[in-house]
Amino acid sequence: MKRSNSSGGIIGIILSIVFIVLGVVFVVKPDIFISSVGLILGIGLIIVGFFMAIFSFFLRYTIFGFVLMLLLGISFIGFGISFIVDGGLVSTLIPVILFIYLFITGINKLTYVLKLNKLKDKHWFIPLIFSIIYIVLSLLALIFRSEANDTLAIVVGVMFIVIGSISLIDYSISLKDIKKVEKRNKKIEEPQSSYENSDSSIQSSKPFDYNESDVIEGEIVGEEDNRKDD
Repeated sequence: MKRSNSSGGIIGIILSIVFIVLGVVFVVKPDIFISSVGLILGIGLIIVGFFMAIFSFFLRYTIFGFVLMLLLGISFIGFGISFIVDGGLVSTLIPVILFIYLFITGINKLTYVLKLNKLKDKHWFIPLIFSIIYIVLSLLALIFRSEANDTLAIVVGVMFIVIGSISLIDYSISLKDIKKVEKRNKKIEEPQSSYENSDSSIQSSKPFDYNESDVIEGEIVGEEDNRKDD
């Protein structure tokens, strides 16, 4: 348990440093972030498509299900290879995905504003401000695509640096505490072991050896001598 706790803390520190390094790389070189996303997304799509293609053969009893699942699997594999080979495809899709996400979030906030307005809530303008911000950001992400990619890379890099720094501090403190507990346990175990050794030495050393049968015979002989004297 002690070794596993210590090793877990060391692994956590290493992962935290990796997060910080990746964050710095993403901030300094946003292009690496785009290529990394393309590589991860491409590998993920290839794996999913491969399993979908295999699973399609279990649906052979339904021709429609078999063909549909097989085509989806092949399409996923094709998209995955495209993302790995062509990094520009990922840089084109990221702003579109950001636009869709931010725009849908802004519309949802706007519907929430309408509900609050019907209920005559005094604070209905707060979600309205956020919905306008989301919609404006979605349009900016679609118009300024290259800047959106760089901004996303920098944001992700800063998040990695912050998360890695917090984790590094946390694991470092935890590792120090684990070492303190281990030292304390060693100090507690040492007196106990010395006491057990001394106790065992006392038990092992006997002042003299005797047989119980000899003692009984001696008592009987003593009683007989007393009777003779009487």
